[in-house]
Amino acid sequence: MRARFLVCVESAEDPGVPFIRAAAKEFASVELVVAGKALLSSQQNHNMLAGVTAAGDSEILAFADNDFTPPEGWLATLVRPLQKESVTVTTGYRWIVGPGTIAGHFHALASMTMVAWFVPLSRFFGLGLWGGSFALRRRDFEAIQVAERWRTSISDDLSLTAALVAHGKRATFIPELLIQTDDCIEDPRRAFAWFERQILNTKAHARPLWGLVLLGLGLEGFGLLLPVLALAASPFETLSPFSVDAARAGALAWTAAVIFTAGYSALGPIRGKATLFVLAPLLRLAQAAAAMRTLFLNEIKWAGITYRFNRQGEVIAIRRENGGGLAQP
Repeated sequence: MRARFLVCVESAEDPGVPFIRAAAKEFASVELVVAGKALLSSQQNHNMLAGVTAAGDSEILAFADNDFTPPEGWLATLVRPLQKESVTVTTGYRWIVGPGTIAGHFHALASMTMVAWFVPLSRFFGLGLWGGSFALRRRDFEAIQVAERWRTSISDDLSLTAALVAHGKRATFIPELLIQTDDCIEDPRRAFAWFERQILNTKAHARPLWGLVLLGLGLEGFGLLLPVLALAASPFETLSPFSVDAARAGALAWTAAVIFTAGYSALGPIRGKATLFVLAPLLRLAQAAAAMRTLFLNEIKWAGITYRFNRQGEVIAIRRENGGGLAQP
């Protein structure tokens, strides 16, 4: 079976196009697909649908993001389980090793947290799916109507997961494809926005799961704030009993944050463990803050484009930073 590698972009002005054209000259299997601007969905979903169309009658569709380097044998490992009819979608996941710097620890820990959620969701419920590395048969893609969902949604993986659930299918995680990468966001504000976007995507496409994440992180965040509340209450005699109990509970929450972080770090290699463990309570508190912010948001900003979504997770407006204005489906 001949493999074709379709690289899908929004515009021929994309800065990566010269490199793609150069690769296409060297390798006949590489092809450039220019999708044009999205009007009804995220640009990524729009690009991927253009790739699916360009792939013609290819029996297997495999997808990969551009923010990791696939390991040797990645494609063969990803598609091999599809030989079994019981397997509908195969997926890997990304593990951020991190630079070991204080600035990079938030993204590294946020990614580790998501891996810790992802593995049991995949193993026990067949719900873990990463859009950066997955594959399925074209006939299954059509049977569970993935294209219909992608045409109006923001997230490729969460909308595909919803399609699987609707048709009683599962995603299969391949442990060998827990792919290590150094692609870490070291700007704390950008890393915070990245994690917030992941939670918002969950809100848009899987509200019950979003509610559970919000509850868990909210309770943890409250526990981590207890030492501050205890300190504020200590000068008041009537609140002093509360102050002592809050301090004890807060100390327990801070210890738990370190323990959980240590457990997450056992899933893969990580740089700067000592500083990561010291900062763990503050980093987990920042994660809780990002989650709480999603209570009041129904817009996702991603790669210079802002997508507004409704309660069904459908895109209802698109705003581009480059002066493209507001597009309403």
